[in-house]
Order: sequence, then C-alpha cells, then structure tokens
Amino acid sequence: MQISEQFLPYEFKTVLLVCDHLHGKVYHAHGREFKRVQEWNNERLDMTTDTERYQTANGAQHFSAQDEGFKEREGNKFYQELANHLFELKHGEGFEKLILVVPHEDKNVLEEMLHDDVKRVLERTIPKQLTKVSDEDLVEAVDNERRIT
Repeated sequence: MQISEQFLPYEFKTVLLVCDHLHGKVYHAHGREFKRVQEWNNERLDMTTDTERYQTANGAQHFSAQDEGFKEREGNKFYQELANHLFELKHGEGFEKLILVVPHEDKNVLEEMLHDDVKRVLERTIPKQLTKVSDEDLVEAVDNERRIT
C-alpha cells in the first residue's frame, strides 16, 4: 500500500517486525511503499483444550506453575525463530534499517536474540502491542514514534 503524504517516508529500505509471543508480521517499507510480506502464528501456545484437561486431572496450583514456565519457554522459542528470520532476511534480500514493535515486557528478550549484523541496523524498538491493529493504524502509530526522536 502507499502511505499518505501526512506520514514520513522511509528513506532507507526498512523492515518492520510487529510481534508478540503469539503472532508476528514482517513489513517492508521504502519511500511511501509499505507492504506486509509475511505473517506467523505461534501454534504451540494454542492448547486450551489440552491444558484444561491437565488442570482438571492434576489440580490448579500445579497447572499454573507448569503452564507459566511452558508459555515463557515457547514464547522465547517463537522470538528466536523471528530473530533467525530477520538474520536470513538481512543476508538474503537485505535491508538497511529495522524497526521492532514488541510489547514492553518482551522488548529486551527479542533484542538480545538478534544477531549482531541485525542489531547494527536496528533503528528503534517501539514497546507497544500492535499485532492486532490494522495496517493503516500501524503506519500511523509507527509514524508517531518516528517523529518523537
């Protein structure tokens, strides 16, 4: 899609990764072109039926402790997959700038997983949960953050 004249253009070939521990979207932006190119869901964390049975069979306290550790490990695996994908993009198609949009509580987790080559082009990390907003609202939210600094 073409972004409106009211928003800042992307001077450099930029990749935006918008994610949380359940969902990830990759966008390419350059000039006024802004396009979603890939999307993932963390299927391993969608286990409501199985976890409910586990909770009933073993009691709520045991379930809560087990579930919390599982969610964190699986969320971290998903972030590692996304970080690996960014590395592959950097060395495949190439990009000059990277913008991450990730929930505040996961900001450091994802940043630490990035390869040094990818960290070098990291322009900014926006600590927000924006995986469920429309592409148009995402463009506006990122533009607002880009204007701050």
